[in-house]
Amino acid sequence: MKKVATRALLWILSLLAKATLEQYRPRIVAITGSVGKTTAKEMTAWVLSSNFRVGKNPDNANTEWGVVATIINPDFTPTIVDDGRAKITARQALELIGTGFKNMVFQTISYPQVLVLELAADRPGDITWFNRLMRYDVVVVTNVGQVHLEFYDDQAHLRNEKLSLIKGLRKDGLLIINENLRRYIPTGGSFRQQTFAEPAYDFENGQARYSFTTDAGEVRISNRHTRAMALSAPIAAQIALELGINLTAISNKISNFKSLRGRFNVDRLKRGIILINDAYNANPDSVRVALLGLQDIAKGVDELSSAKPRRRRVAILGGMRELGEAYEQAHHEIGRFASDKADLFILIGEEGRLMADTIVGNAAKVIQTENITADEILKHLRDNDIVLIKASKAIGLDKLAEDLKNKLS
Repeated sequence: MKKVATRALLWILSLLAKATLEQYRPRIVAITGSVGKTTAKEMTAWVLSSNFRVGKNPDNANTEWGVVATIINPDFTPTIVDDGRAKITARQALELIGTGFKNMVFQTISYPQVLVLELAADRPGDITWFNRLMRYDVVVVTNVGQVHLEFYDDQAHLRNEKLSLIKGLRKDGLLIINENLRRYIPTGGSFRQQTFAEPAYDFENGQARYSFTTDAGEVRISNRHTRAMALSAPIAAQIALELGINLTAISNKISNFKSLRGRFNVDRLKRGIILINDAYNANPDSVRVALLGLQDIAKGVDELSSAKPRRRRVAILGGMRELGEAYEQAHHEIGRFASDKADLFILIGEEGRLMADTIVGNAAKVIQTENITADEILKHLRDNDIVLIKASKAIGLDKLAEDLKNKLS
């Protein structure tokens, strides 16, 4: 009975969301992918905000519930539960119904001109549900990796689900897609398409430098952006150009974009320790990017410092979840990839043991339980260490990162 009531409530909210879109007619940018969709959403919204009223789903409210809530009330704030997911309570849902009717009847809000929506594909059929709800002016597919596979037959099944978002494009809409997925684009559509690639990236003397090419010319960025942030820049730039913003304004906005909480936040703390908190979430692709980022930071710091020997790199790695049958293999692959990326590995839980099995070389390895504390971590750290913390949200290392930061502040 409860399940029936829940679905009925979602149906009512979806009708309200459809009616809201029909009344206000915002442009809609839909973003999906295995890695980087939240950063792409946030950077795109940031760049567009210079010229438009922009709405976006908050945090990771990217399921059906979060998306309809954002459409009905762009100022909606979800409830964040223990696993880090954004949830909507029954009370919030009822309040949304009241807000939706009020906004439609009295038009009491200045509704966004553009909605930038991150859309999850946790299970087969999720994207079809979104396509029935709305049509998109721009669709972005960042990539397809090993994540949420427990509900899919294989990675090809997941890829087809994400690419089905293209079916929701308006006639002559714009598809922006990772060049690695170009060969999977369906033929015969009336949409336009642009591909993007990883920007040319380097980190020297404490500064990131990267560049990419757009239809309007080359963009060069010099700041402290991470590789993950740089991956989102071509997406945000192409969307902004599509909506009529000039390249100079786009470059300036991208240059001033700040990293999101829990996504490669770099803090310089007591004892000369540099802490990199990237514990918001993890999958094989994002862990690889984080480990490369650890190397980038270490290289930049060493270039600026006359201290010898070079600073020690420490990787605190927890498990990656939602991998389905690829669970064991994915952790073994990360272990092999990580081998030369750090001098000390602190590996958490059973997944940590899987990674430890394939880490080779001279790096030290320490296995810890998932309830490890900041005090226990401090016993392994030395002055001037550069420390990366990376794991899926469910592991809880984001709290460990905050505790460690507080103790060293």
